[in-house]
Amino acid sequence: MPRDSHHDDFTVGLHWLTAGLIAALWRSAQIIAIFGHGPPEAYHRSFHITLGVMRALVLAVRILWRLTAGRSLKGAHLGLLEQIARATHYVMHAVAGTVVLLGCLTVWMQGDRIWSLVPIPAYDPGNITLGQQIRGWHGVAANLILILAGLHAAAALFHHDVLRDDMFRRMLPRL
Repeated sequence: MPRDSHHDDFTVGLHWLTAGLIAALWRSAQIIAIFGHGPPEAYHRSFHITLGVMRALVLAVRILWRLTAGRSLKGAHLGLLEQIARATHYVMHAVAGTVVLLGCLTVWMQGDRIWSLVPIPAYDPGNITLGQQIRGWHGVAANLILILAGLHAAAALFHHDVLRDDMFRRMLPRL
């Protein structure tokens, strides 16, 4: 594949790191509820929050990279498919940012102690309803990013298997 038809290694790494973090965050959120209250639940919540902080950092790096040094490759198709692809990427980044923001608000509303080391004071511990609403919105946004990522993966497979273009291979690591 010609060099100008493949994303640079840093962009590819950020893409797959993002995919892994999204999968790990969603799975870790499902596991937290299993434990009820106590040390195992606090451990898994701290793990989830730590992954969320990593996701926030990767999102910031990805956006900065894209705005500064990252290059945009020409789309495989011009017109409607290209516009849909670009819009989908913007929506995925916006929803990812929303998930991160709502996650931060969730921790801030309830307060927490990350890894039993870092205290996060509660903003309004008595406002249980607002805390539950924010946590619910966080979960809805997280499910939405998972759905969008699934559609994104399906589109990549559509390009690979049906359109038979190089769109899928552009984001694979070079070996």
